[in-house]
Amino acid sequence: MNFSIEGKCKEIRKSLLCLLFAASLGFVLYFVSTLNVSSSKSNRSSEATCTEKACIELSASVLGAIDDTVDPCEDFFEYACANWIKRSPMPSGKQSWGTLTKRSELTNADVKVMLETPIEKQPEAPFVKDILNIYQSCLNMDEINSRGAQPAKKFLKKHFGGWSWNSDKTMTPQELVQTAHSLGSPAIFGFGVGVDLADSNQHILSMEQDGLSFMTRDYYISRNGTAFDILEENTPLYFYYEYMTGVIRLLNPETEGAFINERAMKILQFEQELAKLMMSPEEQRDYNANYEEITMKELIEMTSFEDWDWISFFASFFGEKEVTENERIVIFARDYLSNIGTIISSTPIDTLKDYAAWLSVKPLISTLSEDFQQLRYKLILAVNGVDFSCQERWRVCIDFVQESLPLVVGRLYVENFFNRNIKSQVENFAESIKFEFIDTLANQKWMDVETKSRAKDKANRMKDKYGFPPYLLNNTKIVSEYDGLVLKETDDFWGYTWAINEWAIENHNKKLRKPVDKELWSMSVQETNAYYSPTENAMVFPAGILQPPLYHIDYPSYFNYGAIGMIIGHEITHGFDDQGRHMDADGNRKNWWGNSTSENFAENAECMIDQYDKQTFMGMNLSGRLTLGENIADNGGVKIAYNAWKRQAKEEKRLPGMEKFSSEQMFFVATAHAWCSESLEKAAQNQMRMDAHPPNKIRVNQAFRNFQPFSDIWECPAGSPMNPNDRCQVW
Repeated sequence: MNFSIEGKCKEIRKSLLCLLFAASLGFVLYFVSTLNVSSSKSNRSSEATCTEKACIELSASVLGAIDDTVDPCEDFFEYACANWIKRSPMPSGKQSWGTLTKRSELTNADVKVMLETPIEKQPEAPFVKDILNIYQSCLNMDEINSRGAQPAKKFLKKHFGGWSWNSDKTMTPQELVQTAHSLGSPAIFGFGVGVDLADSNQHILSMEQDGLSFMTRDYYISRNGTAFDILEENTPLYFYYEYMTGVIRLLNPETEGAFINERAMKILQFEQELAKLMMSPEEQRDYNANYEEITMKELIEMTSFEDWDWISFFASFFGEKEVTENERIVIFARDYLSNIGTIISSTPIDTLKDYAAWLSVKPLISTLSEDFQQLRYKLILAVNGVDFSCQERWRVCIDFVQESLPLVVGRLYVENFFNRNIKSQVENFAESIKFEFIDTLANQKWMDVETKSRAKDKANRMKDKYGFPPYLLNNTKIVSEYDGLVLKETDDFWGYTWAINEWAIENHNKKLRKPVDKELWSMSVQETNAYYSPTENAMVFPAGILQPPLYHIDYPSYFNYGAIGMIIGHEITHGFDDQGRHMDADGNRKNWWGNSTSENFAENAECMIDQYDKQTFMGMNLSGRLTLGENIADNGGVKIAYNAWKRQAKEEKRLPGMEKFSSEQMFFVATAHAWCSESLEKAAQNQMRMDAHPPNKIRVNQAFRNFQPFSDIWECPAGSPMNPNDRCQVW
């Protein structure tokens, strides 16, 4: 028997394939029998059933997900998804697995085919040869292993003179922080060039709280501000401390272990002091309350750092652009920025050097040899419960290439795998959902007339973008977007990584005071995701999400509206959630709400906060305040997608084997099916601490509970779990 990691992984993959084959075979038999039973009991003619290939495949997926032993009025998510979870075992290396992640895996498989296709068979497009070279350099673990820790050692020597105990370079606190930021690491605070919320056509300098090397502040301190004991075993911070010491030992094999432990401890203790000054995730999310525009002069007066020159600090990042006391800066953490100077001045310079060095080298550890990767896998397993030890290398490399040159990968994906006719199909389909939202506005009794009129104007002017941006097919545009990026064919993986990193930092900083290109997308076209941009007043649906089982031209409209339609409604509603409502139709931060309407919105939102606060998942309470925006969008999305579908609904063909369900019921089955998923417990709990998105089970069930038509259609008794006596609604 082979007990090596490679052998173990092969056995696991073989077992998974067998399980998947058996599950598929079993379901095919079940599906055929279901079809036979339905056809014998149904009075519907064969013409009433959709027999298109897309419908048959969809029906197989949906029927295979439903668990008839669960009462839909008790727990609709379990009813619609329990068997999907049972029959779709989570692959190794995943912290969650569901309909959307499975769709994403299919896309990644397509990208893998693209990147492994010889250059002579590739479409003519800029940087294609480069992404093929980057991908191959990432796969070349023999070369990566042969270099070991040397790339990281040289990196630290060049920029910091090494660690504090073996450095030949004396640096001031400002030089250390400045160097870390020049390398892309947010030491002590975060700063960058972003869209000016007051004038979304321009870029402006912004600052915020940042500087922790591990997760968020809630992993360093309790909610009452008490620092966690770093050496308390079996805690996330302890696992991270072990990871730090392990990495630093590999980088300094000649240094005594106890000494390294001590230095790592000081780094984390310093970060704990930063964490004590930070806002909670809930507080930080309220960017409207935290927003403040000041001048460089006011920043200097506000912070009072010792031996610190803010003008020279920022000037070092912006080349020939002059930075003066009149430079405008948007800050999102006044209290934090006002107090960090005290921590810096009271911290030994050796600790600051080790902190800056660690923060800078940490993101690059994933590019190093296998011994470093084993330490990463151990940390991820301990903190998230995810076993990466069997992860195939190509998956890592696919992610790296897509993140590095997304326009090039997106171009190839669109040319090879995306049906461009879908764009116009979805545009027409989505227009009805936007119309429904505007109609919903008219019926909101808690809004004054003037605010309604402005909201209607914003909704009418909301831009929607589907599939891919036109510039993706423009070679000149792609070349201009990567202007200044130099990639050498002789580079190894570290060389490519650092060339791309340096270019990205410089390219980002060049945007200061320049106009915003609102045509650029901030998401890759192959992603299985969507987003709403408040500063553009635009929603974007990449090609990756306009795919089965979320959308297909041959699907019945009740399914398309329930799946992708709900997501379109969700993104529209984001324009009017607790954050989006502070931005006007042009994407500028402006108070366009009447006082009484703002108060009514806050009251409705508070109802939703309290409601979601009571939700638990895997033994942990959800934060209704952290997830408020997503909850408003989920509830609004279900409502307007359903009503938009009902407005145009006509008699449609049923999915094969599902003739017993009404079209109305199938709408809700479609919505739930889009969110079918399972998560590892540790990963889910980490998500609930940090992420504004609730677990999918809560997203489905709570939005349905708040929507009366769901209870009516499924005939749920009053007071049953899915038909509560009290409901909350914003839109």
